[in-house]
Amino acid sequence: MKYWYPIAILLAAAALLAVSGCIAQEKQSSSTELLGSIPQGKDLPEGFELLYIVNDEVNDTSKNIFQKNMTDEIERFYGERNVGNLKVVVARYRQLGFDFDGKITIISSQDPGIAQAAVSNYISNFQKENPFLLPGNVSLIGEARIGSHRATEIKDIIEIKGEDQITYSYLWSSGNMVVLVEGSPDREKSIAFAEAVKL
Repeated sequence: MKYWYPIAILLAAAALLAVSGCIAQEKQSSSTELLGSIPQGKDLPEGFELLYIVNDEVNDTSKNIFQKNMTDEIERFYGERNVGNLKVVVARYRQLGFDFDGKITIISSQDPGIAQAAVSNYISNFQKENPFLLPGNVSLIGEARIGSHRATEIKDIIEIKGEDQITYSYLWSSGNMVVLVEGSPDREKSIAFAEAVKL
């Protein structure tokens, strides 16, 4: 019988590790909870002003928070890799000096692997829609540092006042969260905008 004691202790330890692993898993946030992650007011860099927020749960017009179906807002995050049910909020911002909005998308997934899959899908879909290089064979996809995060820098070409210009977006995952910040042709200001997201 004594031979069973070490085995029983090992089994008990394994069970405890399994339980603690389940407890440590990150919980998927609701859209309502994600609203608290949207930077606004004094948390924004100079020149940015929150216009409104859309989500699939809360409708509070007094705070410029509107409820809608969010599927079209996160279409690029779906693709070859399964991402399951995603919770999302999208905020739009006035950008001083530009005639178009800045945008922050925050997504909560069911686990970190799914968050990484959503990022991978987004990049893959962007590259399929934009299969070209900039002059000098410069890729539209690069790397950047946003706070403590390694992020993907995405250069998108849009028409501004009749001219094609490069705008800068930043995409990263943190745990089970995904953040996409769509800025302007000013790279420095776009990075400052992205760093306002504390995730």
